[in-house]
Amino acid sequence: MISENRRLLVDTSYLVAHFHTKDAHHGSAQGVQDQFMSGRWDELVLIDAVFAETVTVLAARTGYGRAKQVGDLLRNGDEITWVHMGDRMDGVWHRYLAQPDGRLSVVDCAIWTVAEESRIPEIATFDRSFDDVPGLKRVPHEDANASS
Repeated sequence: MISENRRLLVDTSYLVAHFHTKDAHHGSAQGVQDQFMSGRWDELVLIDAVFAETVTVLAARTGYGRAKQVGDLLRNGDEITWVHMGDRMDGVWHRYLAQPDGRLSVVDCAIWTVAEESRIPEIATFDRSFDDVPGLKRVPHEDANASS
C-alpha cells in the first residue's frame, strides 16, 4: 500500500491548466507534473466528478477531440487512483448545504470529503477556495488565483 502522504488529489483547475497549453496556469501546472515525475508523490487521486468537469471544460476550451484524448489518457493512467463518489454524495451534499456562504462547489465538497476520509494532505489546484479547507494544502500555492 502506498503511504498516505505520497498521494496528491487533483482538481479541475489543475487538470485543465495541465492539458490546455494556453491556460494562464499551464506553466505552473507543468511544474507540479515535473514534481510528480521526479517522485514527490506516488499517485494522483482523481474523483469521478472532477473527471467529468475536466472533460467538459476542455471540450469547451480546446474542442471535443482534445477532450476525448485527455479523457482516455486519464481513464487509462496507471498512476491515477480513481474515487467514485456514489454513496458518499449524501454526506457531500450535507457538507455543501452546511456552508455559510456556498464558496465551495459540490465538487469541491466532494474533494474535501475524500481528502478527509483518505487523509490526503495536498491538492493540485489553482482554486483559492481550498485555502479555507482545514488540513488540505494547495499545490502550487504561490500563484493560485483562479477558481473553477
